[in-house]
Amino acid sequence: MTSTATRTTTAAPTTRPKLLWGAVALVAGTVLYAAMSFLHGDPPITEPDEILDYVADRPLWRAEHMVNILAVFLWLGAFTALTGATAGTAAHRVARYAQATLTATAGVYTVYFGIHAFGTTAMADRWVEASGAAREAMLTETQAVLDVLASVAFPAQGLLGLSILLYGVSIALSTDLPRWLGWIGAVAGAGWLAGAVLMTFSVIVPFTTVAWVWMIALAVVMVKGKRE
Repeated sequence: MTSTATRTTTAAPTTRPKLLWGAVALVAGTVLYAAMSFLHGDPPITEPDEILDYVADRPLWRAEHMVNILAVFLWLGAFTALTGATAGTAAHRVARYAQATLTATAGVYTVYFGIHAFGTTAMADRWVEASGAAREAMLTETQAVLDVLASVAFPAQGLLGLSILLYGVSIALSTDLPRWLGWIGAVAGAGWLAGAVLMTFSVIVPFTTVAWVWMIALAVVMVKGKRE
């Protein structure tokens, strides 16, 4: 009994700073990701010439997508801290699956945003200087890149939705976090995942917004600590 009590007492001071840093990372990642999404606007991703003109007119296009990558890794750090603090055997097991999924998600998003940051920017720079036959050739090249981006976009969205779904379930199963908050996260993640499977952003976007608000609420809970 004494040994167990000692472990519990000494674990709390160790977990608390991790949750605080995790909350900061969660808010920072959410704010950065949302801000970059608004800055990107609604690029014309179906027409090669239009997307090249769109990117060429945005000098911060590369930087914006690099910030997107940073935001995803801030989420990964935040949820890793939450995984380590999740109480309850079933909750912790689900959180471990969620962490593995989110780690894979971060890798896929790095590729996706990396192509946007470096690939489309480089092509847009060449597009501005090109003319005649060179421009025609670039349209074919750009279409190929857009096809690759389309192939990566929905799997990336689906993985992120699945990660949030799993973390929501883990919170709902936890013995020391608000279950209602967990179920909201699970619904947001499920909707996000469904939108990716259906390949329609009209479904993804509303659940993305819910997930962003959910992350801010989760950060507040992480700062306050375990429920009474």
